[in-house]
Amino acid sequence: MNFGRIQSEGAEAELRADYGRFGGFVNASYSTPGPNTSPGLTTESKKQFLSSTPVKIDISTYYRPGMFEYAPSLTFLSHLAGQSSDSANDPNQTFGTTDYPALLLANMNIVMRNVMKDLDVHLAVHNIFDARYVLIQPYYGDHAPMPAQDREVDLGVTWHL
Repeated sequence: MNFGRIQSEGAEAELRADYGRFGGFVNASYSTPGPNTSPGLTTESKKQFLSSTPVKIDISTYYRPGMFEYAPSLTFLSHLAGQSSDSANDPNQTFGTTDYPALLLANMNIVMRNVMKDLDVHLAVHNIFDARYVLIQPYYGDHAPMPAQDREVDLGVTWHL
């Protein structure tokens, strides 16, 4: 059985440009809880969902000189709110939240195309600067945030059949 009602209000926009060897995009979103959202899913002020950033902005670009493709990207996440430890331990179950700071994630993807016929090699690094990122429950559920999205390096091969 699902708990509560979620209603959101907001906007999202994207701008994309592609020019053969280079291009990119920017997208941004903004959302707040609607008036009929269950209180167990929002901060006490009812101005923000728990565990969800009101503002998210993604910026990505690519450049393809010859057989290489370089694609850096940035993701900005505005501040988050989650259940406070005092609230989680309160026998009266009084709602309370803790604020978590805004976060900037930097990523890079490098692809070398046709290293051999129909074979590509890629190197991707997510969260280059190892920004501290936690997963927060989207409701008052008595659980501490869990670490996530640590720096990740991925080396892969794609064979096009």
